[in-house]
Amino acid sequence: MYKMKGDTVLAFMRRVAYGSPKDAVAYDPLWFALQYLAKRCEHDALDRLLGKQNFSDSYPVGCILWQDTIRQFGNCHYQSALPTLEKVARTDYACGNINDAAEYSLRKLKSQK
Repeated sequence: MYKMKGDTVLAFMRRVAYGSPKDAVAYDPLWFALQYLAKRCEHDALDRLLGKQNFSDSYPVGCILWQDTIRQFGNCHYQSALPTLEKVARTDYACGNINDAAEYSLRKLKSQK
């Protein structure tokens, strides 16, 4: 379903994504629903993915998936992500692609200012 389009899929993904508490950690399947909506630059989904609970101890999903979330903040020009992205870019993560994704998003966001 993650790659499908249409109003029915969109409505389903919104029910999954927003049926959980706002501060829920974005584990599967919640992450897939939120990321589906984030790829459409839906503000509420980006806001939930940016929540501190998703950055406190580790990423809620594998770094191969989480890098897409980090990049989406830049792709959607989501300025609220700037402070978090700056922290992520300065932190040495086991998966370098997370740092690369943060730097990518920072460049996109800073070029919009």
